[in-house]
Amino acid sequence: MHDAVLIAAAFCMFNRYVDGLAAVTPEDPEVYDGIGATLVAEGYLPQGRPLSV
Repeated sequence: MHDAVLIAAAFCMFNRYVDGLAAVTPEDPEVYDGIGATLVAEGYLPQGRPLSV
């Protein structure tokens, strides 16, 4: 029960943080499908740029 409450509190904090930054989030779920497909195809790093250590 304790873990479930902590997880719910974390999500509440994340939502407040995003709201506080006045972040613009798309309302159309298909936008997120496109973003996910791009991440699957290309990964998180831009093409041609190696991860610097």
